[in-house]
Amino acid sequence: MSNKISKNLAYNMGYQLIGIAAPLITSPYLSRILGAENLGIHSFTMSVALYFMMFMLLGIANYGNRTIATVKREGKDILSKTFWSIYSIQLIMSILVTIAYLAYLYLGAVHYKVIAILQLFLLLSNAVDITWFFYGLENFKQIVFRNT
Repeated sequence: MSNKISKNLAYNMGYQLIGIAAPLITSPYLSRILGAENLGIHSFTMSVALYFMMFMLLGIANYGNRTIATVKREGKDILSKTFWSIYSIQLIMSILVTIAYLAYLYLGAVHYKVIAILQLFLLLSNAVDITWFFYGLENFKQIVFRNT
């Protein structure tokens, strides 16, 4: 096994372990601080925001990862052009889904509008997420240090 593959494997395993351990540590604290009712409100509004996020990123990560991996050796110009074309699709989808989410908030019968508006930051943070680019470049160290 080459050195780069073993490093990427170690970084990815560490990232997955952090992803599993963090909720195990923070969940009891949040449930104690927020209480059952407020934790339920937070979970409900987040689940609705996550549905919108699913439509926002519908296949972009898989497509971007695969496309970047195939063009990364063809030169920086082609890589840059490919990145910006995929990222502009991501931004356009993000704008459309954010508008749909805001319409849902203001036209729908949402009981917890303030908390739901705060979940908008979840959508906006995923609008600028380019993790798929680093996966395509096989730069797992960058992914781990960016996302943890």
